[in-house]
Amino acid sequence: MTVPKEEIEGNIRRAQDDFERLSDLREKLEILTEHVSGRKEALDEEIEESLHEAIQNGKDCLERIAESLEPKLGNLISERLETVQKKMDKLKEENVDAVQAEIEKASPALMKSLMQQADSMLILKIKSAEEKLAGQMKQELETKAQELRLQLEQKIKLTLLLSCGALTGVFLTLVLVLLRG
Repeated sequence: MTVPKEEIEGNIRRAQDDFERLSDLREKLEILTEHVSGRKEALDEEIEESLHEAIQNGKDCLERIAESLEPKLGNLISERLETVQKKMDKLKEENVDAVQAEIEKASPALMKSLMQQADSMLILKIKSAEEKLAGQMKQELETKAQELRLQLEQKIKLTLLLSCGALTGVFLTLVLVLLRG
């Protein structure tokens, strides 16, 4: 049984049409592949630029935070030292006044003994007050330094989260562009 010539010619024409369609599709696929490749390279460069910019912004933010904390800490230390000095001066004045009042009341024979005792007591009280105030100041400064350190860490974490969020947005944009393309 032979196949009619018309049927063979019809099959050949369909095969030729299919071949032409496949050739057209192959050309379109190559053009599309080149376009996607070019777009991918452009997006890669854009992502890299965004990443560098985000990192630089993070560094700049950290520098500004450090610059703003240094003067605050210096001012806090200066204020605390001034407060301690004022308290020490007040204690010295009070002790000197008390000693002078006692000396004036005492007789000249006891004056020398009282002066020596008063000097010893004054020195002990001053040392005790200095130690107490130094301890308080140290504790307050450590507390304040810890608070400032925690604030700095929170700002750093926030900066990193914002940078990661920006990078995630860029990545999602790339994925959407590639999926649409």
